[in-house]
Amino acid sequence: MKNDQGIRGYKVSKVANDKKALMTARIRIVPIEAVEDFDISLYLEDSLEGIIVSADETEVVEED
Repeated sequence: MKNDQGIRGYKVSKVANDKKALMTARIRIVPIEAVEDFDISLYLEDSLEGIIVSADETEVVEED
């Protein structure tokens, strides 16, 4: 997306926590134009070789 000029930049940062089995992160995205919709997928993997478990949720919001 960055190469296609959709975003100006992004940063993924790990957020420290003291709870076991909890991963916390912050994702910052700087779009070039206004954003109306988000489609974000999260993949939990054992390695970068392939997807082991994935979570992909879609919420449809209908306007009146």
